[in-house]
Order: sequence, then structure tokens, then C-alpha cells
Amino acid sequence: MQPRTDPCCGPQAPLRVDGVPDRTYYRTPATAPGPAGWQMLARFEAVANRPLEFLRAARGQYGPVVQFPIPQPPTFLIDDPHLVRSVLMAYDHDFDKDTVQYRALSLVTGDGLLAAPEATWRQQRPVVQPAFHRSTLQRLVGDAQAATARLVRRWDLVPSGGVVDIESAMLRVGLEVVGSHLFDADLQEAAPRLARATMDALDAVIASVRLPWAALRGLPTPAQARYRTAMAALDAAVDQLVSERLAGGSQREDLLGLLLAAYPGDPVAVRNQIITFLVAGHETVASALTWTLGLLAHHPQEQDRAAVEAAEVLGGRLPGLEELDALPQTRACVDEGLRLYPPAWVITRSASKRMVIGGREIPPGALVVISPWLLHRDRSRWPLPDRFLPERFAGKPGSVARAATTRAEYLPFGTGPRLCIGRDFALLEAAVVLAPLLQRYRLTPLSPALPDMEPLVTLRPRGGLRLRLRQR
Repeated sequence: MQPRTDPCCGPQAPLRVDGVPDRTYYRTPATAPGPAGWQMLARFEAVANRPLEFLRAARGQYGPVVQFPIPQPPTFLIDDPHLVRSVLMAYDHDFDKDTVQYRALSLVTGDGLLAAPEATWRQQRPVVQPAFHRSTLQRLVGDAQAATARLVRRWDLVPSGGVVDIESAMLRVGLEVVGSHLFDADLQEAAPRLARATMDALDAVIASVRLPWAALRGLPTPAQARYRTAMAALDAAVDQLVSERLAGGSQREDLLGLLLAAYPGDPVAVRNQIITFLVAGHETVASALTWTLGLLAHHPQEQDRAAVEAAEVLGGRLPGLEELDALPQTRACVDEGLRLYPPAWVITRSASKRMVIGGREIPPGALVVISPWLLHRDRSRWPLPDRFLPERFAGKPGSVARAATTRAEYLPFGTGPRLCIGRDFALLEAAVVLAPLLQRYRLTPLSPALPDMEPLVTLRPRGGLRLRLRQR
């Protein structure tokens, strides 16, 4: 397939390396501006523990294409919507997910849909696509309603002014919805254990990337021990889901049914997809809801505005599919929460051939880093970018804020062919869960500011998020 025409980059575009010092990184030539090796070392603590701040500073100093002093693979930050569009959309065939990020994630998910290399992904996508067809939206709403009703019953037992663990609650809701909708399974009892196993497995993956010497030498570490325990729990959950489905003889065309039909006699392929959607299918929604509720707790006027809308539309009921369009403020709060705290804070690709992006040569095998978090806070495209302003997405006339005008300015779920397959489901589920919580409870913060961001596999609140709960 021929790449689509794009004016800013391409495999045969002319080189322009103006302003790049004549330097190499251990035989890897510099083709774009960026920090020197000693400058990276001087900021080692920020690189390791505050990567978003480091990327923002690098972009501000060096421009939209930054090369880091890493010889193998040559590593570039791309932070311009037009250039990002080229990588993820116009020339997507020339960029693969064969990167350290997705190889690390595959330690948990295997070659499931999220981490699979391009050729494998193209075989998998048609298999799982029917599980996300619009015809299943009504059932998704019902599953989200049921999980929300159970959460409401638990929160109604909390004394007025009591404290609730928002992150844990949202992880549990997300797992219950994934279990019922994609696998026709009741995960109520297993959800807390599986949520913890997911966090432990993903945290161990991050630890293995940060301390590769320990993983390569096979040295025992606490992270490796947690990883083995977590994977045993996740694999046991997969075995139970499959055995119960086979024993029951269900012919339901959910994701599990599609997988068993597509991969008879291939338990590894089935396992990889189940764990992929168990993990990715609940943590993304949980992250979006956690940060959105935290933002609303710190912005009581916005919280009250969404609560009034929910009360007027729902009158104490749980929202149905037909009522979601009448909740623009609720949807706008979710969209703005995703702008400020996109779960997938970084997207990486590996160049399969020599490319030129923004006039800078990208050699074959180079690692390209894209950060939705950076793109979402670009002052040249988002007025007041660090403020929580749901009006950006509510379509209010005269607003000083605005929503994105291109798909590459706002990409909490990625963009292009490898756009998250569950994006529409996640947005729908988040609105179904959020609206009834806001009409029933008032949430207030325990501290003056939201927790710091912890950029792990997803963008999580450091130390979790706890809020004070009162019934309205």
C-alpha cells in the first residue's frame, strides 16, 4: 500500500538539519536538536521520576522534534499535531509498535491486540471487532448501570463526611463492567483481587524497564516476586473464564465467544486477548473516572453544574442509552478530564524505514515518542491549558477555551488505524457511571491540590486518590 501524501514528512522528503551540531551519540549521528549526554545525566532524577516535566522542558527548549542522546535505538520526541498525524495516520504503515514500551507491556498481555506488532494486529483486529459493534451499546449501558448500582449501595453505607478510595472504587467498577460485558462473567467477588493483580503486574513491568540489569541477570527482586504472583492471579482468572464458558456451552457472541471460535486449540492466543482486555478494558476507564472525580472535587462549581444537569435529566434514575445525549455537561467533564490526564500519557512507535519528519531524518529502527499529555497542554492550541474547563467540550458560545480542531490535537485514546478499539465504549461507560454519582453525592477534597501524577503504564495519581463523601 502506498503511503498517503503528507507535506511534512515521508520516506523521500528532502533533509534539512539546520541548527543541529555536528555530533554523534556513540556512532549514531544527531539529526535533530536535543540535549547532550551530560545534560541528560544531570537531569537523571527528573528523567526517571518526572518524565512529563522533562519532556515538556525538552520540547520548550529544542522545538517539535527533539533527539535524545541515546545511541540505540536513536530516540526522538515528536510534539506537533501535524507531525503526530503523519506518524500515527498518514504513514502509519511505516511505524510499528515494536518498541520497549509495548515489549514490556507484552510481559503481561502477550501479543494481544494492544501490544501486538503490526502484522499480528492486522490478523487480530477483525476477530475482536464485532464485540465492539454499536449493536452492543444497549447491553454495555445495562452492565455499567448494574456496576454503578452496586457502587451506590456500598457508598450509601459510608457515614456522611466519610472518606472513600476513588481509585480502588473505579477500578472495581471497571472490572465488573468488563467481566459482564465482554466475558459474560460475574467478577464482583474477584474484582478487588484482580484490580490489585493488574496494578502489581504493570508496576513490575515498569520496574523491569527502569532496572533492566536486574531482569536481564534474573536476579530476584520484590518487583519480580509481585509480578509472578500477579500473573498467577490473572492467568487463574482466564482459566476460570474459559472453563466456565466451555462447561456452560454458551453461544453468546461476546468477546470470549468470538475468541474461542476464532482460536480453537490455541489457548495462548485466547489467553493473550482476554488478559489484554481485562487489563486495558478496565484501567483506562478507571483512570478517566478517577481523575475526573478528583478534578470535580477541586472545582465545586463545575461539580454542581454537572449534578444539576444529572438531576434534571435523570430524576434519581440511572442513565439509559437514550438519555446520554441529554447530559452534555457530564460528557464534557469526562472529555476535559481526559485532556488533562490522558491514561495513555505516552505513545511510542518504531520506524521501519528511513523517514523524514519535520525536516529531520528518522533512521530505520528509531524510537519515536509521542505524548498526548504534552499535546493536550500546548499553549499555542489550548488557551489556559492547565485549567479544568469542561466548557471546551460543551459547545458554549463565547468561551475563552476551545476544543481541539484536529484529531492529533486531542488523542486520549490514540488516533489512526490503531486507535483504541474500545474508545466509544469507554466514553459511554464513563458517562453512565459519572452522572448518577454526581446527582447523589457531593465530593470534596482532603488536600488543597490533586495528587501528583505518576506516569506508569497509565497516568495514575501518586498514592491513590481519596475524597470526602456526602449525600446531596
